[in-house]
Amino acid sequence: MDAQLSFSERLIERRLISGEELERVIKLQQEQQAPLSRLVVELGLLSEEDLLPVLRDHFDIPLMSLRDLPAGPLLDFA
Repeated sequence: MDAQLSFSERLIERRLISGEELERVIKLQQEQQAPLSRLVVELGLLSEEDLLPVLRDHFDIPLMSLRDLPAGPLLDFA
């Protein structure tokens, strides 16, 4: 995956939204000054679960689930 792709290009490349949907979201983004990622979820174009892998790759950060954490306390204050 190309590290230089914009977030919106990643959505199109993965076929998560269409070009027409992207145009609609960008227009709304300009009107509301809201993050594109928030708008695609609010408009029902993507779920948060669908969006997370795109954000992970775009920002090059690992995702972690609560299931990945140990069941006990993380810090020992003793």
